[in-house]
Amino acid sequence: MSDRLIIALVGAAIGWVLSWHRFRVAENANLISDHIADMERLADALRIHWTTSFADTDVSEHKSEIAKVRALYTSIPSFYGVAELTLGTERFRQYQMHQLKLLKVGLGGDFDSLNRDLSEATAVDSQHIAWDIIQNLRTARREQYSLRAIYRSMFLSRKAPRKQHS
Repeated sequence: MSDRLIIALVGAAIGWVLSWHRFRVAENANLISDHIADMERLADALRIHWTTSFADTDVSEHKSEIAKVRALYTSIPSFYGVAELTLGTERFRQYQMHQLKLLKVGLGGDFDSLNRDLSEATAVDSQHIAWDIIQNLRTARREQYSLRAIYRSMFLSRKAPRKQHS
C-alpha cells in the first residue's frame, strides 16, 4: 500500500511540475511574441521616419512622428525586466548589443531635425538591426520548450527580479 502511495505522490508531483512548466513556457512565449510585435512596429516607424521628408510639412506633424517613434522605443526597456531570464544570458547580451546599435542608428544623428536629409541607408540599417533582434527573439521563443528553459524557469526565476508595473 505504501508503494502505491509513494508512486501516486511522485506522479502527482511530476504532473504538477509539468503543468507549472507549461504555464511558464506559455507566459514566456507570449512575452516574447508581444515584444516581437513591438519590434516590428518600431522597425516600420523608423523606416517611414527616415524615408519621409518633413521639410514641407507642419512642425507639429514632424514632432508627432518623432513622438510616435520614441513612444514605440519605450516599449523596449519594459522587456528588460524579464529578458535575461527569458532569453538566457548569452542571447540577452546579444539582444542588448543589438538594442544599443538600434538606438544609435535609428534614433541617433539628426533624428529630431526638421531639415534633416532623407536617409535610405539609415532606414535600411535600422530595419536590418531590428530584424536581427526579431530573429533572435523568434529563436528564443522556440527554445522556451527546451530542458534548459525548464531549469531556468524552475530555479533561476526565484532569484531574478520580476518586471515591475506602475
